[in-house]
Amino acid sequence: MEKLEQVGVSPHAHQAKTNHYYQNEQNAILSDKKDGVFLCILEKSPNLEDKILAHESVLLAGDVLKSLDRVDRTFLQLACFFENPDKEHFDLNSLYKQLDDDWLEWALELITLYFREDTYLIKKPSFSIIKENDSNYLNQSQLAHYLTEQGLKYDRAKVKNYYDRGIVPDADVISAHTKYWRKETVQAYCEKKKGS
Repeated sequence: MEKLEQVGVSPHAHQAKTNHYYQNEQNAILSDKKDGVFLCILEKSPNLEDKILAHESVLLAGDVLKSLDRVDRTFLQLACFFENPDKEHFDLNSLYKQLDDDWLEWALELITLYFREDTYLIKKPSFSIIKENDSNYLNQSQLAHYLTEQGLKYDRAKVKNYYDRGIVPDADVISAHTKYWRKETVQAYCEKKKGS
């Protein structure tokens, strides 16, 4: 502190400047990371945001993990793997031991989403998880309802007729004879129809 005072900088001004610099660095790091699966984790567990920054410091990582409950600890480790898979490792055994029910399902969905959309290692997906009331997939009735909400007049019969004629896009998933379209597929089709 004496050296700072000798050059005319008060210790408090130096600390404020250091804190401001550190906060700007944190914001820059997080803004770079806020995409894809990483953002999904932060949206569901916003308390992990500052923990992720602390985890990047090797000195703080152990303390950060100890301060979290089993679910948050697992998702922090998963988020760190998603952000830097060459450096961070994630043990699937932690899913088995630490998560259950909805948390386990969500973790598995995130892993699928990560490899499908963030890494593009799955180029032509042939596997989907569809849950009851899943907002990411629409069945034929939901498709008709969505298109009608968007100003296009569709009912279930029109969707079926257009599907059979090849006008409505192919279903992304067919399970037990029920067709499902991904929300992105439906939105693209809707934009195309509005534009024509």
